[in-house]
Amino acid sequence: MNDTNALIDELRTPPADSSPLERASCPYRAAGFETRADYLRDLAKQYGVSVATVRMAAAMLGPSEDFDGLVTTLEDGDLDGL
Repeated sequence: MNDTNALIDELRTPPADSSPLERASCPYRAAGFETRADYLRDLAKQYGVSVATVRMAAAMLGPSEDFDGLVTTLEDGDLDGL
């Protein structure tokens, strides 16, 4: 599997045939987004950076930092080298 496919898999949320509990526990849906990819695109728009830059930072930080470390990184403009 190449890096692009791995990133796409990481961005997916629970499948439509998942249980209601799995869908409800999706943090992106709880924040008003359908998928992680939608959330990352929204962050790119909010902070005026490319989606590729946000995805790179998100990949480096990991999903556990999507609502904390990633946002802080974008707020601080600490994107050197991305």
